[in-house]
Amino acid sequence: MATKKANTNDFSEYKRKFWQLFAYGFLGIILFVQILYSCTSPIIPYSIDAKKEDPPLETLINWEGWYTIKAIKPFFAPWDYLEDETVFRCFFSSQYFYFSFNVADATPIMCREFVQESDVEAEDRVEIFFSASKDMGQYYCMEIDPSGHVMDYSASYYRKFDYEWNFKSLEICSIKDEKGYIVAGRLSVSELLELGIDLEEFYMGVFRADFTTPNTVIWYSSVSINEPKPDFHNPNILFPCMKK
Repeated sequence: MATKKANTNDFSEYKRKFWQLFAYGFLGIILFVQILYSCTSPIIPYSIDAKKEDPPLETLINWEGWYTIKAIKPFFAPWDYLEDETVFRCFFSSQYFYFSFNVADATPIMCREFVQESDVEAEDRVEIFFSASKDMGQYYCMEIDPSGHVMDYSASYYRKFDYEWNFKSLEICSIKDEKGYIVAGRLSVSELLELGIDLEEFYMGVFRADFTTPNTVIWYSSVSINEPKPDFHNPNILFPCMKK
C-alpha cells in the first residue's frame, strides 16, 4: 500500500508541474504577441495599416483613430546608449499617407525667429525618409520642427542633397505643451507613386534629433544599428515597408 501511495503522489506531482509549465508557456505566448503588436521596433517587413477614413488635417493632432494604429516605439540612440519614448504611427487611406510623432520633451530647442528651411537643422525635430530601394539611389526626406516648420529635400547616396526640391502635397499640423510636442501630417499617395514609391514594397526611416544644448544633439532612430557614429543617410537604418 505504501508503494502505491508513493507512486500516486509522484504522478500527482508530475501532473501539477506539467500544468504549471503549460500555464507559464501560455502566458509567455500572450506576452510575445503583445510585444509584437506594440511594435517596439519595426517588424520586418513593416505592414502599414490601410484605413477607409480620411481625417481632415485640422483634426489630426487629436484624432481618436490614432489609437487603433500600431505604434513604432521606442526610438534608439545606440551611440549614446539611450532609448527615447517617442511614438510614431502611420497609415494609408485611399488618398493619403498619414503620420504622427508624439515626442516627450519639456525643453525642445528651437530658433527664436524662423527665417528659412535650413533653420530646422539647428532645432529639435522629427524626420521621415522614403526610398524606393534599399540602396538609397534616390530618396526623399522631410525634417519637421515642433512648430511644424519643414525642411524637405531629395537626395541620392551618399549625401548628395538637392535642397531646392520640395514635396508638393505635404501638409503639417503641430502642437506644443509643457510635456513635449506632437507633429502630424499627410502626403498624397499620388505624389508618392510619382516619386517611384511602390506601396507594396518600399523603404522608410523615422528619426528624431534631440538638442540638449545648442551644440549638443542626441540622434534617435526607430532602428538600432551597430555603427560607430550616427548617420541617418545610411541604407542599413531604413526598414522595408508595405501597405497592408
